[in-house]
Amino acid sequence: MADQTTAEALAAHPRWEWREGVRPRDEGPYTRITPQVAHKLAGPVARMESGVVPDLADDATAGIVRGMVREWCDNHADALFSTVYHRGEWSVLITARGLYQAPFAAPTLGEAAGRCLLACWEYDAADGGAR
Repeated sequence: MADQTTAEALAAHPRWEWREGVRPRDEGPYTRITPQVAHKLAGPVARMESGVVPDLADDATAGIVRGMVREWCDNHADALFSTVYHRGEWSVLITARGLYQAPFAAPTLGEAAGRCLLACWEYDAADGGAR
C-alpha cells in the first residue's frame, strides 16, 4: 500500500512485536505498552483489528525499534549497524553479506530505524525466510 506509513507497515508486519515501553500513536486506547497489553495485541488479527500503531516520534519507542534492528544484526554474523545524527536528521545504516542499504534517513530516530527494520525483514524474506 503506497500511502501506508512506516508505523502502519511495522504494526501490520508479521514479525512486529509489541514490546513493553513502546508508546502507541494516539489513535489507540493505550498510552504505553505493558506486558498485558502486548499479550492482548499478539497475533496478526489482533494487531490489524486494533488499529494501534507505534509512535515512532517517541524517544523510548525509537530506542526499542533501534534495539530490534540491533537484534537483527546480532542474528546475522556479518551484519554491521550504525546510527548517525547529522544536521537535524537521523540515519540508520545496515550492511550485511549481499545487502547494502543506503542510510535510512528521517527527522526522527524511530522513523529511520523503522524503515531500516522493514528493509531487514524484506532481506530475510528474499533470502529464504526469517531467521
